[in-house]
Amino acid sequence: TRYIGDWSSDVCSSDLIDPGKYVVNVSVSDGRFQSYGLVNVDIVGVSDDMIENAVTVQFKSMTVDDFYNKHLKDFKRVLKRELSIKSRDVEIINVQPSIFSFAQTEASSNGKRSKRSIEDDLDVLFAVKRGPNSFIRGKPLSRKVLDAVPAIEQALQVKVVMVYKDVCIQESCREGTQCEGYIEFDSDKL
Repeated sequence: TRYIGDWSSDVCSSDLIDPGKYVVNVSVSDGRFQSYGLVNVDIVGVSDDMIENAVTVQFKSMTVDDFYNKHLKDFKRVLKRELSIKSRDVEIINVQPSIFSFAQTEASSNGKRSKRSIEDDLDVLFAVKRGPNSFIRGKPLSRKVLDAVPAIEQALQVKVVMVYKDVCIQESCREGTQCEGYIEFDSDKL
């Protein structure tokens, strides 16, 4: 289980749990029977540097549950092999259903957003540690992940729709000469 929050926000730090690994006692009951167990919780602090260097991989027809239950280990394993890193250096920042697509079709091969259905697609936002407090830069990471797409697709048996650093592409900027994307966490849906 992972909880990811924005530790650089203006929220009072006494309201937050410090990043780290925790073991939590839990109990569940169906009203008649009760069971106890331990849950490992990994709290990850999300820094501005992590977000600045994050990359998104968009998978076709995948759910959040499928990613975590079936594909996370293989995804990290492929990145480990293809990027010559350690699996623990891959920091998953967010996993959510896609809200748009850059998928190229025969009718739209210019890189602009297509109108195909993306209801079942999934966006995985992640960064890769370069050192204890630094990350592989976003553009080089994006290029390396693009090169690894065939290996990712083979290992996960899922199509990669797109790998991107930023949702803002030059052709989509109509007002002004420069677009700047940003990531905003919805505190109601962490």
